[in-house]
Amino acid sequence: MDGAQRPQFFKVLQQGCKLSIPLAFVKHISDDNHGKATIFSLGKFWHVKIQADGEELFFGDGWDELVSALELNEGFSLVFRYEGNMVFTIKVFDKSGCRQFNTLKKRKLISPADDTSTEINAMKNDVRSINIEKSKLPGNIQRMELKKKNSHISRFSAPFIDIKKEVQFSKTITRSNLIYSYLSVPLSFCSSNGFSTSQTVILTDSEGKTFTVHLSCPTRSPKFGKGWSVFSGEKNLQEGDTCIFELDSENKNIMHVQITKKQSS
Repeated sequence: MDGAQRPQFFKVLQQGCKLSIPLAFVKHISDDNHGKATIFSLGKFWHVKIQADGEELFFGDGWDELVSALELNEGFSLVFRYEGNMVFTIKVFDKSGCRQFNTLKKRKLISPADDTSTEINAMKNDVRSINIEKSKLPGNIQRMELKKKNSHISRFSAPFIDIKKEVQFSKTITRSNLIYSYLSVPLSFCSSNGFSTSQTVILTDSEGKTFTVHLSCPTRSPKFGKGWSVFSGEKNLQEGDTCIFELDSENKNIMHVQITKKQSS
């Protein structure tokens, strides 16, 4: 089931009022409801109780923590999308109707573009310093040195400035992935999609079942860690199987996984 087919509902946040789930929407979760939901936003998640008031269901314990963390205000519009297995993602729109991508509690997330600008500016400063130091050299040597340094900057900066968006990657399962419960994620994939900090993502299989997995994002070797063993065990992954991970078209914290089992010889 793709993103466009997943059930959604819309709510306007009102101060002092419970955030209820529309009665017409309840049918989508009635078979899954075990009294608790997981709600994702901005790479983080919150466990929120599903409580009842007569026939009405609403988000109870844990909801206020989410509201505080995301700094939601009265009049904000929230669009909930049901991912299955009592997992929801939300989009937030402010009073003006603009989509909010604000950070959690004033925490600034540095994008790859920011890092790129910093690195390139630093190298340009190096060039200026070198030019000053070499200003007393003969003119032909100055031109050769400057051309050499600027050439180095172009080779360095080009891959970072013109990053091609990667929406999927493929991994063949190894013995280490099963024994040590991890799966490396291509650094280029993380960079092109702005995964600059560790966060939790949702993996969905072809049946729409969801799994929460921690994506750690160190400088050189991002990987799936906590939660990967649950996914690999549930899907009975074996050495030689291939998994294709594709970003959801609406939410980059959701990845759809297609599994191809190893051909037996």
